[in-house]
Amino acid sequence: MTSSTISSLALWDASRILMSRTQSQLGAASQEVTTGRHYDVGIALGTDTSRAIDARLVIDDMDSIETMNGVASQRLSTMQSSLSGMLDLARSLFTEATQVVQSGVDRELFIDSARSKLATLTSLISATNNGTYLLSGTNTLSAPVSDYLADPPPAARSAVISAFTSEFGIAPDDPAVADLTADQVKTYLNGTYATLFETPNWQSTFSSASDASTELRIAPQEYTSYSVSANDPGIRKLYSALVAVVDAGANGMNADAFGQLASLVAGSAGAAAADLAQSQASLGAVQNRLTNANGRMQIERGLLNTVVGELEGVDQAEASTRLNSLTTQLQVSYAVTARMFKLSLLEYL
Repeated sequence: MTSSTISSLALWDASRILMSRTQSQLGAASQEVTTGRHYDVGIALGTDTSRAIDARLVIDDMDSIETMNGVASQRLSTMQSSLSGMLDLARSLFTEATQVVQSGVDRELFIDSARSKLATLTSLISATNNGTYLLSGTNTLSAPVSDYLADPPPAARSAVISAFTSEFGIAPDDPAVADLTADQVKTYLNGTYATLFETPNWQSTFSSASDASTELRIAPQEYTSYSVSANDPGIRKLYSALVAVVDAGANGMNADAFGQLASLVAGSAGAAAADLAQSQASLGAVQNRLTNANGRMQIERGLLNTVVGELEGVDQAEASTRLNSLTTQLQVSYAVTARMFKLSLLEYL
């Protein structure tokens, strides 16, 4: 006959191990009920884990792109507002210059209006978003143009006055400007003066903007770009027209010469309006692509979330039932352990 040993320590240790395992399972079940997702996706999915990871990476990438698209959309909207303001300036200048040619509107009023428009144009060209200049191309930290009317005069204004002086041998405010003929004014504005606003003189004298395109990644496999900046033809023509009124001797010209200047300014303003409208259209096309890309990503993200949900998701009703069962089992283990602590060796004899 053999006898076996009875140890309350062994019984208590076995119960402790069971409770530890149950507590671990209880924590996993509780998390699954809360999140609706497997506690350990790797163990649950096995070789399918890579599919879930890949899908989540694509979703995260789309989320990041959509956030950046929101920033780009805001920038593009502000740029559109600036261009719209410039278009209004160009149309207003065209109307005023045409009226000067047709009916001889007050010259001082016309010049003062041009000064005011030039200040407004400088402000519109220097529009910012989150501390960066929108019309500087890729040179977003540099103001695209300086204040032409600042005191002391910037290099750009000095260049314009120097060009006039070199052409006629007198300064724009010299009384001798009254002797200039209409043909002389036309030759100057279409020749020496016009070259100041052409490449590369415009970039070296007036503009700090870059011609490089701004690249946008608007979807995982889709890119677009835009190159609207202070170097755009419409902005140059409008700037040139306003500066001509301010610093081409308009105040001292005789009637014929001034009429010729106003006529050329009207032509430049009209051309500027057409070019600015084209710039707005090009930005609008980018905005449209961005909106469409966001719409497609929302659909794709919804499909991917469905795939991830099917792979990683759990039956929350079953998980809840399992959680209740484990809770009951743990409570019973606690009760049994409590009773074991009250046992003595004499009760086994």
